[in-house]
Amino acid sequence: DLALRPFKGKFAPFPIQLTNSEGKRFNISDYHGGVTVINFWATWCPPCVGEIPSLNRLREAMQGENFHLISINYAEDAGAVRAFMQRVQVDFPVLLDHDGQEAAKWKVLAMPSTFVIGTDGQIHYGVNAAIEWDAPEVIATMKKLAHPE
Repeated sequence: DLALRPFKGKFAPFPIQLTNSEGKRFNISDYHGGVTVINFWATWCPPCVGEIPSLNRLREAMQGENFHLISINYAEDAGAVRAFMQRVQVDFPVLLDHDGQEAAKWKVLAMPSTFVIGTDGQIHYGVNAAIEWDAPEVIATMKKLAHPE
């Protein structure tokens, strides 16, 4: 996958209750009303790290929309994630999946894996690779998803 693909999985988005590397708790139980991108990644994954700048630019391009970008780091120590974020600019929340259980619930088999949830609270798109999240067609898809007819 090098592009967004319609999601063909058989599950709905799961509530997320994780902390970030600073210990702040995030509780996301309702995805209705906005577009939410959930990105599973790891610092040891070169494609994951490579897509961070385009995720930053996607977030910037979607300002003013009801849009949320959340990344979930796979099974790494909080200190390692904090050290990484001192070297690499990450403009969105990074939550910690300490034991990999969150990734298992979402059936993540490859890094990075990303799910795009629409305003109806359902997963509309998925990708199991790094893509250019700020490509014009991706931004257009996100904006269309934010404003369903």
